Amino acid sequence: MDERDAEIEVCQAIWPELTQGQEDPYLLNLVVDVELNDPLELLFKEPETVHGEGNVNYVSEKVKYLPPLQVAIALPSGYPETAPPQVSISTTPSWLPREKLQELEDLAFSLWKTGTSDILYCYIERIFEQPQDHFGYTSGIKIGSELRLSLLEFQASVIKAAFDASTIACTVCLERKSGAECYKLARCGHVFCKGCLHDFYTAMIQEGSVQSVTCPSPDCHILSASGGKVQPSIPPAELLDMGMEPETVQRYAYMKRKKAIDSDRSIVRCPRTWCDGSSRSKKYPPMKDIAEMRELDETTTTESTSSDEALNSKIAICDKCELTFCRRCKKTWHGDFAFCGTSEEAAADLASMEFIQQHSCECPSCGSAITKSSGCNHMVCFNCRTHFCYICGTWLEPGNPYPHFNTLGTQCYQQLWVEEDLIERKTLVRRRVPDRAPNFDAQVNAILMEQLRLEDEQ
Repeated sequence: MDERDAEIEVCQAIWPELTQGQEDPYLLNLVVDVELNDPLELLFKEPETVHGEGNVNYVSEKVKYLPPLQVAIALPSGYPETAPPQVSISTTPSWLPREKLQELEDLAFSLWKTGTSDILYCYIERIFEQPQDHFGYTSGIKIGSELRLSLLEFQASVIKAAFDASTIACTVCLERKSGAECYKLARCGHVFCKGCLHDFYTAMIQEGSVQSVTCPSPDCHILSASGGKVQPSIPPAELLDMGMEPETVQRYAYMKRKKAIDSDRSIVRCPRTWCDGSSRSKKYPPMKDIAEMRELDETTTTESTSSDEALNSKIAICDKCELTFCRRCKKTWHGDFAFCGTSEEAAADLASMEFIQQHSCECPSCGSAITKSSGCNHMVCFNCRTHFCYICGTWLEPGNPYPHFNTLGTQCYQQLWVEEDLIERKTLVRRRVPDRAPNFDAQVNAILMEQLRLEDEQ
């Protein structure tokens, strides 16, 4: 029996993926999957023309799955006594640098030269160890930017294939479904069956409750820019990914944008009775293709425009009929120096704004002004249904909001049914803090709590 046959038989028993050529049984092929325990950093070189000559930048991506190594091993007739194994390694696409591939190919010759027994076994074992050692790279692999998309798509396809093959218990219908029948939400990672998600989101959109198109898990939330907790909206593109009807998703994107515009006091409606447009704003650009809306909330833009700046400018342009009109008198634009309105109307508007500021609390999610007429300090926003504390404005857990009022040492401890005089005192404190002061609500709460502490000491 040829010594090569015995070594091949042993290796095939350990690695069934090792195959022999049909015409030449000593020409072996091996596919080594690159599945990493720890993510490997890939550094994609940006085109030099972007940053100028001599200034090279890299975009970093961390991956755990990469296209496999294609290893071809030829055992010549003199192997292993007089001839070394011949090895060729490649990847598709060519993400591993040529010098590293050459190093791995030369490893077979090094093992043969040192007289190692069972050369084929030792070599294959070393090759399978390479991915877990990140191929010897400690500071990432530098790759051309043209491969970025294909490598990220490969990783996504591997993850999806593993997900589709798994079995998952949906926490809504309590049935076990295959992964192909389920969907994993991108922002939070919670998994539900597509049927439950379709029914829930379709019902919310048809009812107009677009603020409820969030993760169905009651304890799912993220931190907002103000430090509060909010339930993130599902982007339109993700609704398409889970198989919802494009017409339903288009309605969702339109209604979400419209609701944001309607609750923004810097936006005014077009005075023409036949037009339902509103004043143009950088905060609310024209809607783009819903299939491209993959951010948390792309029905509006993060490029903010100061509400006060918009209010101080009297001119407005309708985003539909393009009528140029005055914000104050709602008539065709008459120029900056023409007087419109009366001093009584201006005074009434100012008094109304001051009342809202002094006798209301802003929703931590959407910023709507909320006034409490009676009852406890556990509030629910009329606009976005966010639960929050009326005293400090903190987001509350919808399923169980009351621990916030039972935590010893906090400013709201045992203040669920606080008397109205404390709310009135808070209103008086608000008048003392400059309206444009940074962290306005935090300053108001700090002053009020200090007053209560001093009274307790007395």
